[in-house]
Amino acid sequence: MPTVSHSPKKGANLNSKDNKRARDETEDTNNCDMHTKKQKSECCGHCDKFELLFTSISKKLECFDTKLDILIETSKLNSVHLEKLSAENKILSEKVTKLTIQNETMHCELNKNNLMLFGLPEDASDSVENCVYQFFRTKLSLQPEIDIAYRIGSANENNCADKPRPVKIKFVRVRDRNEVWDARVNLEKPFYNNEDLPFEVRQKRKVLLQSRADALKEGKNAKIIWKKNQIAINDLFYEVNDGELKTVDNRSLTRGPEATMEVDPTTEPFLGRGARGRRGKKPGAQ
Repeated sequence: MPTVSHSPKKGANLNSKDNKRARDETEDTNNCDMHTKKQKSECCGHCDKFELLFTSISKKLECFDTKLDILIETSKLNSVHLEKLSAENKILSEKVTKLTIQNETMHCELNKNNLMLFGLPEDASDSVENCVYQFFRTKLSLQPEIDIAYRIGSANENNCADKPRPVKIKFVRVRDRNEVWDARVNLEKPFYNNEDLPFEVRQKRKVLLQSRADALKEGKNAKIIWKKNQIAINDLFYEVNDGELKTVDNRSLTRGPEATMEVDPTTEPFLGRGARGRRGKKPGAQ
């Protein structure tokens, strides 16, 4: 009986498997190629988007740099302008200070014959001038010549009893004014007289007097320089600025054996004796 050979069938099976494997590999390769192409296309799309975004950001940065350069130039111009304004403001401030001093000096010069009398009771039945004459005769034993005398402020019921209005007195001669001023030490409360000073000077002097009183209570050495509206506390100079004491500089009352500064006594009035007029005896005085 002849033998049957099965080798061709086995070979056919192998070929079919190989073909199938080859087809599978081909399909896998095709799928990989398609996937790769898809990824490449997506990547290209993303790259295009990033490129557009980068271009847009670059343009914005260039615009920002341009604006920044403009701002820097503007800032430089503003700095120069601010420096000019600061210099002008300093000059104007100095001019205002000088004008203020000149105004105060002019006020004191125009009113050097005047004095302010406080505490004089108001009498509706008699004139102010007669009341002042009588007050000087009885309280100071003086008979100065008065040009005019009038009260400051509006009258009301409280003025007559509780707090009489101050009297502004203009003397005919500076000599008469000085005699009344020197006799102020003989007055007792509630009577006292004062110089006819500008409001700013009065406010500064009020601060100076209070500062001197506080310094003396603390055991410090304090002297007021009336002509300059300054005070020396423990050899340091202060002046009133905006209602507060501020140091003038580092000057001292005793800077050295050859550089000393004289301080006027606290009783010296705003104007010096030479500016107030020359003292002399009245006609007919012994």
